[in-house]
Amino acid sequence: GYPTASIFNWRQPTLFVGLAFAPVFMRVMLVVLVAWAIIGTVVLFSQARTEILLFAVTAQVGAAATALTPLGILLPETWAGVCLAVSALSYARGQWRLGAGIALAGLFLRELLVPYVAVCLFLAVRRRRWREVSCWALGLGAWSVFFAMHATGAMSAMQPGDVAHPSWL
Repeated sequence: GYPTASIFNWRQPTLFVGLAFAPVFMRVMLVVLVAWAIIGTVVLFSQARTEILLFAVTAQVGAAATALTPLGILLPETWAGVCLAVSALSYARGQWRLGAGIALAGLFLRELLVPYVAVCLFLAVRRRRWREVSCWALGLGAWSVFFAMHATGAMSAMQPGDVAHPSWL
């Protein structure tokens, strides 16, 4: 009964290949990214009023806690969310290269980062940061080829009677 009539219901293989070949490394990487998100939040909000700092850290810890559950490592949504958080924190500290790199890595894990990437690209164009724009263009070009290969593979596995969601959104 799982809907498989859309390529968006077929997860990109990046996470699962990584887990198959380097499960310990992947687990350590997820813990590092979660810690980075939490510590980055503390650093970013350290000059704010105490209640704002506590709210921000509590929200980040709550979101990051799901990543550390036994199932969290297997969910591309978990990885994408942590990558988005670390990317946004990097941008907040003026580190666009790191922010773009982490966001692009997250995009290869789950296409749900496309809206975030589009906003980052739009802001880079608007601010005339052409090196950043070229980084986004190169990364999006590589991901487009990767996603087209993924979509081709997913479509070849779809069957005529497969169930579809009424709306992907």
